[in-house]
Amino acid sequence: MAKTRRLTVSTSQNSPLRRLIVGKNQANMTIDSNKVAFIVKYLDNNFDKDIVNKIDVDGRRRSIPIVRVKEGLSAEIEQFRLRDLLFILESVFGKYFKNKTYMKKLLTQILIDWYLGKITKTGMLTKNHF
Repeated sequence: MAKTRRLTVSTSQNSPLRRLIVGKNQANMTIDSNKVAFIVKYLDNNFDKDIVNKIDVDGRRRSIPIVRVKEGLSAEIEQFRLRDLLFILESVFGKYFKNKTYMKKLLTQILIDWYLGKITKTGMLTKNHF
């Protein structure tokens, strides 16, 4: 019988922990949905999602996903590409993570899922293994 590791995912402080069985080749980690909710709240309060349509040199229309700073907030730059917003998130939330590689992967996934609207009410992401 193959060895398995357990992955514990907390959904919130008020609900019981969910336990998932993970294969032996995957890493053992904990994703805290409270951190996910905190970061999503920051994104919702400060940024709006948008798409810019541009025409490239071949004459094809390209849609570029961007985020805009919400009205009423002062900022030197009014709009960002998603990769630029990732650098902002790393600087704002970097102090909450010890492992910088894990932080970058988690923040990238949060940013992608936030932009696409795929984060569940319990803070679960579409990809939970890093």
